[in-house]
Amino acid sequence: MLKLYRTSGGVTEYWEAWITATDVTIHWGKVGEEGETRELPHEAGLHPSEIIKREAKTYTLSSSSTRSEVMALSTIMTDVFRLRSE
Repeated sequence: MLKLYRTSGGVTEYWEAWITATDVTIHWGKVGEEGETRELPHEAGLHPSEIIKREAKTYTLSSSSTRSEVMALSTIMTDVFRLRSE
């Protein structure tokens, strides 16, 4: 599971993703609210963690976060997936 948080304009948002037997589930929204969910099927020849990395990158790049915040999130994501593969 990967969880990301960002705060902008006093509003904290979350983005999380996890792997199930058949898909990657992505859930996001404002902290304290129900949020939205999307399920992406596994892709042949691609480990589900790669789907999470791709989707998380889209999330961080679409935000109003500063470059340093995006770089920090990218470092966290890389560390999470490095630990997973060890």
